[in-house]
Amino acid sequence: MEFAKELRAHDWLHAFADDHRTRKNGSTHIEEIREAIGWMNTNFDSTDQKDVKRMWDKYAPAQFKKDFPKNLKKFNKVPSWITKILKTKEPKNWLGDVG
Repeated sequence: MEFAKELRAHDWLHAFADDHRTRKNGSTHIEEIREAIGWMNTNFDSTDQKDVKRMWDKYAPAQFKKDFPKNLKKFNKVPSWITKILKTKEPKNWLGDVG
C-alpha cells in the first residue's frame, strides 16, 4: 500500500465507534501510520518529509489536521507495507499521490 492509500483508508473516527473491534483496528492502523511517518522522517529528505505532511493535511479531516505526528522517534525498522512498496516501486512512488 502507498502512504496516500493508507491515509485514505484510515477510519479517522474509529475512537467514537461503539464496536470495540473498530476502535482497536483504528488504533492499530493509526500506529502503523505513525510508524511509517517516523520511518519516512528518518529516511527521506526534507522535501519528501514536507510531502508527507502535505498528504496528511490532504486526507485528514479538519479536526485531525493539527494532530500530525511531529516528534516521533526515529524508526530504522521498515513498516511491512513499505517493504512491499520498496520491492516493487521506484523510491519517488513510496508516498503515492502527493498531489
